[in-house]
Amino acid sequence: MKIKYLLFTFFIPISFFGQNIESLYDIVAKESCECIVNKNFDLKNRDYEKIKLEFGLCIINSYSNHKSKFDESIDLDFKNSKMMSKFGEDVALKMINHCPDKIIEFGNFEGDDEDEILDNITFEGVFLESKKSDFQMVTVKENNGRIHTLIVLTFFEDVNLITDNLIKKNDKVSVEYFEQEFYDPKLNDFRYYKVIQGIKKI
Repeated sequence: MKIKYLLFTFFIPISFFGQNIESLYDIVAKESCECIVNKNFDLKNRDYEKIKLEFGLCIINSYSNHKSKFDESIDLDFKNSKMMSKFGEDVALKMINHCPDKIIEFGNFEGDDEDEILDNITFEGVFLESKKSDFQMVTVKENNGRIHTLIVLTFFEDVNLITDNLIKKNDKVSVEYFEQEFYDPKLNDFRYYKVIQGIKKI
């Protein structure tokens, strides 16, 4: 999952701006690839944050060298994370044409981290409530007193216990979930959610 953040850390449809802008994106992508290859990242040390930073700097440096040639609508504000993400996505898509081996290498490195992040967590507790908001929300109090708010985002076995209201308040349950980062339009930012993957009465 992190590969999206590594490759697209910084999506404005390129075709909208015409061939000239598309060519500029291609130039930035080519120069970014050359920059990354020259840095010769050692993925064995698995310093993800450092690699992510260096990756982004390669793109920013190339953009800065050609900034005057870009349309005014692509006058990047480096403090605007949403704008940077959109720009980086377009550049990364072009980079696949110039350094596919390096992009795949990053992807494989990134995939290892994803397995760690998406490991499921299981706990037992008492069911408190289920309600609908932006998502179907489930609240469970763990045996140690900690309260978890989880969202139903994907189908899983026994999901009908929630959707059909077959679990009542104070029922003892076993819950399985993983944490995933999603964009929250209300906050205009990304936040982590607990995505429920299983629930059983005990």
